Amino acid sequence: MNNASIIHVPAADPLCTELQGGHDHYSEGLVLSVCRHYVGPFGDWLVSAGEVAPERERQAGRTVANVHPVLSNWDETKRHEGRWVYAVRYWEAK
Repeated sequence: MNNASIIHVPAADPLCTELQGGHDHYSEGLVLSVCRHYVGPFGDWLVSAGEVAPERERQAGRTVANVHPVLSNWDETKRHEGRWVYAVRYWEAK
């Protein structure tokens, strides 16, 4: 198990598809976080990704993942190795 508090799983990684139940709906991949999301000013779910954001996004100053939960049941966010699983919709500035 990786000890980092947050991990980015790129869309090309087989784990990304596996954690989505065989689907590949999110081209920006997933973030796995020990911390829950926070709600932004417009009601969006956000996760501070910092150094795990892709290089092109970090260079543009976009280190916050705008996310959807990956559900394990209809009302429960999936967990993997102790982390919450979120699908990245897009990256935005802090």
